[in-house]
Amino acid sequence: MKKKGVGFVLLAQFIAIAGVAIVASIWSHNGANQGLAVVFGGLSTILGTGILAWRVSRSVDAVAKGKSHAVLYLYLGAIERFLYTVLLFGLGVVVLKLAILPMIAGLIAGQVGFFLGGLKSQI
Repeated sequence: MKKKGVGFVLLAQFIAIAGVAIVASIWSHNGANQGLAVVFGGLSTILGTGILAWRVSRSVDAVAKGKSHAVLYLYLGAIERFLYTVLLFGLGVVVLKLAILPMIAGLIAGQVGFFLGGLKSQI
């Protein structure tokens, strides 16, 4: 991922997560906690984007240096993204006592931002 493309994807994710957090805060009875849960869930997606960008850049550097294990960096990135998401959700539910559905809404909003930001950066 190019740095400009990653920045645009992160911006799109942030906008999508903020929009869903505002709607959740206004719509629900316990608005501030719901909005916080959305933001926390969305942060796992933003962290995943950072991990993906870092692993792709490491993979590209490895290919440029002629190393044969460049694909390993991509697999590690996918595993790390999954583990960080599970750990953050566990932290949010068990330790911070956040509601799971708003956290999932934040995760989905972040993924939608990732998708739309990726499309826009390619155009």
